Amino acid sequence: MTELAVRKVKKAKQTADRVKNLRLGRNPFTEEPLSFIRDTTKEPGRKRGRPKGSGSKGPGLWKRATFIVRQEYLDTLKKLAYQERVTATELVDRALGTFLEGKRIKKQAKETKKNVN
Repeated sequence: MTELAVRKVKKAKQTADRVKNLRLGRNPFTEEPLSFIRDTTKEPGRKRGRPKGSGSKGPGLWKRATFIVRQEYLDTLKKLAYQERVTATELVDRALGTFLEGKRIKKQAKETKKNVN
């Protein structure tokens, strides 16, 4: 290569480096076409679908349950949870803990699979 060609190559590299540092992004002339597209379907560690629970509660301590509640109670519960800056789950946990504190519970006969949900 001639000295002029070497200077042009160095200048082109410097320009490319300067362009890479711009906020606008990459220089499309210095990289292969469509090199920004990557295959995300088989990324390790990523599972498809909705995550199963939040994972923040202890595995044996909490059980998801669904109850039908009066609308006015639910609205009051949500407003109170917001005022106290806690979740509705934490508020229900406190309320049930207070209500069940000191209650005597009789032992039931052996439960069959029909009775257990």
